[in-house]
This record gives sequence, C-alpha cells and structure tokens, in this order.
Amino acid sequence: MKTFKVFSATCLFVLISLISGRVWGQVIMSWDFSINNTPNINLPSGATSVSFNTGGTLGTSGCTGNGISNSGWNVGEYFQIVAPTMGYNIMNISFNVRSSGTGPGNFKIQYSSTGSLGTFTDLPGGTFSSGNGVCVARGPFDLSAINSINNNSNSVIRLVFTGGEADGSPATGDAQSAGTFRIDDIIINGTPTCSTGSFTGSTGGNWSTASNWCGGSVPASSTNVVIPANTTVNLDASTTTIANLTIDGTLVIGAGNALTLTGNLTNNGTLTLENGATLVQGASSSYSGTGTVQVKQNITGANNGSSPNGRFWYLGSPVAGGLSSILDAAGANVVKYWDEPSAAWVEITDNTSALTVGRGHYLRSFTPGNQTLTFTGGVLNNGTYTFPLSANGSSFNGFNLVSNPYPSYLKWDDVAKTNVGTTVWYRTSNGANNMVFDTYNSNGNVGTSNNGVGTVSQFIPPMQAFWVKVEGNTSGSIVLENIDRSHHVSGMQGMHSLLDKQMFANINLIKDTMRDQAIVYSSYATADVFDAYDSEKMFQANTPQLYSKINDKKVVINAKNFTQRNEKTPLYMNIPSAGTYTMQLGEFNSSFGSIWLEDLSNGQLQNLLINDTYTFQTEAGQDLARFVLHFGYPEQIYGAEVFESVEDNFDSPVNWDAVSVLAADDKIIDLTASLNEIDAQQTRIVSVFDMTGRQIMSGSFENGNNQIQVPASNAVYMVHVTVGSAHKVFKVLIQQ
Repeated sequence: MKTFKVFSATCLFVLISLISGRVWGQVIMSWDFSINNTPNINLPSGATSVSFNTGGTLGTSGCTGNGISNSGWNVGEYFQIVAPTMGYNIMNISFNVRSSGTGPGNFKIQYSSTGSLGTFTDLPGGTFSSGNGVCVARGPFDLSAINSINNNSNSVIRLVFTGGEADGSPATGDAQSAGTFRIDDIIINGTPTCSTGSFTGSTGGNWSTASNWCGGSVPASSTNVVIPANTTVNLDASTTTIANLTIDGTLVIGAGNALTLTGNLTNNGTLTLENGATLVQGASSSYSGTGTVQVKQNITGANNGSSPNGRFWYLGSPVAGGLSSILDAAGANVVKYWDEPSAAWVEITDNTSALTVGRGHYLRSFTPGNQTLTFTGGVLNNGTYTFPLSANGSSFNGFNLVSNPYPSYLKWDDVAKTNVGTTVWYRTSNGANNMVFDTYNSNGNVGTSNNGVGTVSQFIPPMQAFWVKVEGNTSGSIVLENIDRSHHVSGMQGMHSLLDKQMFANINLIKDTMRDQAIVYSSYATADVFDAYDSEKMFQANTPQLYSKINDKKVVINAKNFTQRNEKTPLYMNIPSAGTYTMQLGEFNSSFGSIWLEDLSNGQLQNLLINDTYTFQTEAGQDLARFVLHFGYPEQIYGAEVFESVEDNFDSPVNWDAVSVLAADDKIIDLTASLNEIDAQQTRIVSVFDMTGRQIMSGSFENGNNQIQVPASNAVYMVHVTVGSAHKVFKVLIQQ
C-alpha cells in the first residue's frame, strides 16, 4: 500500500489547471504517494478502497518522491478504485507517471458499474510514460460518459497497463521491458449528483446564490436540503425555512441569520451557529448524527490585575455534553451557579464539569476586551425538557436561576409552568456597562427596559440565564418544548402592547449613566392587591433603585384595577449617594387622563405629558417616599368645582348655567356665553387640553357664540373656562 496525502482543494485545482488548462467540477478523490510510505486517501463519504493486482511495492523515486511501482508490470495489470454510490457525477481523471526505462508504455481506462470482471467497458487510453525517468502529467481524461456509475454500488475505475517496448514501439507482446513504472498524484474530479435541495457550490459557498443549488433555485420551505461532504455552505439569508436538513459537509449559519426546520436534522458533518444566529426546529423535529456542533456567543471581559471586574454574563449551554472548559472555569475566570436549596452560589473551578442543560451560570471573564465562547462537545439541544425547581422556605425562597437551552429564542408566555410565577428577571447590562435587573411579567405582557436598548419581552434570547420563582414553600417545574421556540430579530427587546392598559407609566430614576424603572398601570383585568399581574422588585446594589409597594411588598410592576386608577401611588427610592437625580417618564399610555408627578418635599405637581423630566436634589437613604404618581383628568388634579372670589364678584356670582360648551361639527367645539353685564366685563379665558394633558389652545372668548377648532375628531377634550377668578372644566367628546 502507498501513502495517500489529503490535498487541499486549492492545490488540487491548481494541479489540474496546470495539466489541462481547465477545471472540470470539484475534486472528489485524490491520492499522493509521497509521504511516509503510508496510504492516505482523500475520499468522499461512501468511497471505500483502492487495490492493485500488480504485486507492486512502494518505490522511493516516484514523481514526487514515491509511487506505486513494479520492476516489471505485465500486460493487464491495473490500479483499481472501488467507489460505491457517492452522490457525485464523475467528470475526469488525471495522474502523473514515470518510467526508469527508455521507452513508453501504454494504458487504457476501464470502468464497471457492477464490479464484475466480465462487465468492464474500455475507454480511450494513451501513452503511459515518456521513459528515461521523466515524470509526465496525463489527463484530464473525460469520464463524463460514465457518471451513471455513481448510482450503483461497487462501481470500479481501473488504470490498466496494456504493454510497451524498450525501443518505444507499440506493445505487441505479453511483457514490457521499458523498466520500472510508477504512478502518482491521481485526482478524480466530479460534480455532486444533482437533485432538488442539493448544494453544488458551482459559483461559491453562499446559500442565497441560486446557481449554487441543483436546478438553479434557492431551497423553498418544503425542500429537503443536503450539504455534501467536502462542501462548506454559508447561510447568508436573514430568514430561511426548509423541511429536512442533512449535513455531510459544513453549514455555517451567519451572525444574525435564522434557519427554521419543519423536518428533521441529520448532522454527520459540522454545524456552526455564529454569534446571534438562531435555529428553530419544528414540534416533532428530531436531531441525529455524529457530527460536530459549534454555537458561538460574544462576550467581554476585564480585570483589576488579580480578579475579573467586568460585567457578569448570565448564560447556559445550548449543547448537551458541554463542559466547563468552554467557560475556562479552571483559569482566571469566575464561573458560578445558584443552588436554591442551600440559597448559595456554587463556584466551578475545573474544566471538566458538565454544563447541565437548563442550568443558569454567571461568568466573569478575566480576559480584557471582546472574545467569543464556542459551545461544543455534544448534540444540539432540541425537543422537550422538564426542569424541576425548588423552594427552600428560607432566604431567597423559591428563586431559581435557569437558562434557555435552545439555540433560538424561548417564548416565556407559552412555557408550561407548575407552581411557578409569571415573572422572569434578567440580570443584564446597560450600554454604559452597568449591571441592571430587567423584569418581565407574562400575565400583563409588561417589561422594563433598564438595559438601555428596549423593553424586555417574552422572547428570552438563546443561552440567556434568567430567574424564576416557585410560588410558596413547595416544589415547581417548567416544561420547555420546540413549540415554545422562535426567532426574534430585535434581540430580547420589544415594545409593549398598551391597548388593554388604559393608563400606563414607566418612570425612570436616573443618575449619570445609571437608571432604574418602576411601572404603574391600570387595566380591567387586574386587581388592587398583589396578584399574578404584579412583579416583585429585584434590587441591584449600589445603584439608584425605584419601586412602589402593594401593602409591604416592594414591586417593580404595579398593576391596578381600572376603578382604582385615580388612587395615589407613592414611589420609593433607594439612593446610594447624595446628589442630583432625575425622574423621567418613559413609555406611557394616557387614554383616560394625564400623568402627574408630585414632589411631597415642596408640593410641586408636574404634568409629565407636557414636561417628562423632573430634576431634584436628594440625600442618600433607603425607602425614601418623596414622590407620588397620579393618573387623572385635569379636573381630578385641579378640581372641577366653581371657585369664585367675593372681592372680584361682589355684585353677582358667575352664573355657569349661562355658559355652555358642546360638540358642534367635525373638529368644532361651540362655546356659548350669556353672561350678565358685570360678568361680561371680567377677563374671559378659554383653554383646551387633550387627554394627555397637552394644551391645544388658549385665548379670550366673546360673550356670545364662539367656535373653537380642535385637531382631531373621535377624541375627548377638556375645556377650561375662566371668568374673572372663577373657573370651570367641561369635558367634550368630538365624533364624526
């Protein structure tokens, strides 16, 4: 047997180009008898063996150092390639030969579709060598007529010696005397057998290039896709759906791209998901094969010279069989998981511990700057997982740190929960690299946005670790299934649907690059007691914290019943250091009135819909109850009674029955005043507000009929009428 060297595709193509000036197909088999006298064969999946009937031994002076040799080949002796069904069409064969003799030899090429000796078919041959020890490149010889052999098992290609004479005359006898022959650098080119969904790579490695696929079209959602061996495909489309996927080569799902499989995944090659790539498998989709999986996640790190001091990365493994070596727990990194029964963090200090599927970890990397984790070591997580959870009945009772096990987003709203609350808490970082908590409540579909990018939603990112809470001193569980998986192109951030939340205020407490939020809203579905629509507050140490309370429970999401919407909501603060802070209104809905912030320290009342920012000075402290949040109409803040001054109206009070404010035509309000002579001499002002509290107009009005233009119909307006020092608020509905 001879040494076979695995050629790179580039080198092989260059060699063929030098031989023929053209390239037919791609290299599917190659042999190079030049390294360490040991056969080494580069074959596609399914090609099994080579053999000789020459009795030849390895020589020491082949075309590139060695070669298959025999001191005296007889006519009919051959080099044979046995190649069962490979999924390729054979195109051509090339090789190098030399002889130590002075005359040429002759050869022919034979093939058989069954491997039976009596069924070989001859193809044209040629001169076998130039003699005198010179190495000659032969080929490529066209074999395209026999590509049907690939549909049969035990197909055979032979290089057969047909004779030669030392004087160079054509072979006429049964022996040749041209010396020792050597054959080397055998290359067979072909193209993948063309079937729908098969990647040919005719014009490169990109998935979205139609000419790279059999039939000239990118796979549709019902297509079964095959990535052949020795082929690398880059999925460069943002969203792709197919049926079954078979990987014998390499598939790389590019960063931020999404692949959906409605069928099964068979991986006997390499599957790589770049950072931010997602893969969703269908409800009954299976995963099989012995191939390699690589799932990548970008992180950052930092240190103070002796220990990590950068951000915490909360994550879990998307592959079964992943080890703590992925996180380099044995090095200078800090890797821990939360053990709920003992209410303690457990550190992993070796690189051999299993990263249990579904367990949340935190990682602080010692290495400064950007870096990439590659999760590998087992099959890709897929299918149904049941994670039992505990409640220890003592400190941090019921809080469990779990992780999304899938290489896709997880829809928390759809997860089956037993004795587990509807809230999840993320430990994440904002744009200034400050650690924060974000909170999402699935009952109300409400989340905070302390991360600085957007509102957290039900879509939990791939590998993201998050907190859940078992309700009561009991056990609980969550069940995750493929139907809970999703692609969510906006990261974990979304926007609220506020249609069912008649009043909604996301209030931010801000200090430099740090901020924290409290949410208060009203809905017909919620109660004015702590229930599944409310979410407890998780506190971040040494940063400003904002929250409200339901009885003695501190909450970050406070859901009031609509009938209690006008009740005052005290806001509490934890202030780590004295200084200048800001209250700012974020996302809001004000269908039934304005949103007001009251500062109890000075009695100031500010309409946040007109001016959304309130800056103040404060001392450090815990549970500071300085502010109150109000929902309401303008008259619910100022009062709707008639206030009159005796001094200004000593002769006669204002007769408000003489003032009417009514909807007239589309976008028109009629103000009619029939004031007595004294009242008509007073200052007369009318101001119109929309339901956000924004002033639409303000000006004087006549004693008589006045028409006021408003910007929109099908809306409610508050009309503030002032006569002297008395005033009254009228509510008007304008309809088309």
